[in-house]
Amino acid sequence: MGIEAHKIYHCPTIEDAEAFIAECNAQNVFWRGSIGVSNRTNWDKYKEKTCYLIEDSASGILVITYAYVEYCENEYPDREIITYHPISSEYYQKMDAEWKKLMQIT
Repeated sequence: MGIEAHKIYHCPTIEDAEAFIAECNAQNVFWRGSIGVSNRTNWDKYKEKTCYLIEDSASGILVITYAYVEYCENEYPDREIITYHPISSEYYQKMDAEWKKLMQIT
């Protein structure tokens, strides 16, 4: 998944946050102030309400900050909040269908 500027990514679980931060590392996204993202998620502050805001910096690199869902909804009402999952929704649907078939659920 490509991390994009002017987007807000919601990570409801620590696993989602860790995967998102790993993706940011892979795409050379930096914390505001030019600090490398490394493995720091800051998820523990807002937990299941954690959102990451991605912006363009003056130097042309993507920078990341974090906030909580309600803040993002109030301060950026024109931006969609994307719930980030390291596994695509298509894969989840496939897993769900296979599980139902296995359990013989209709």
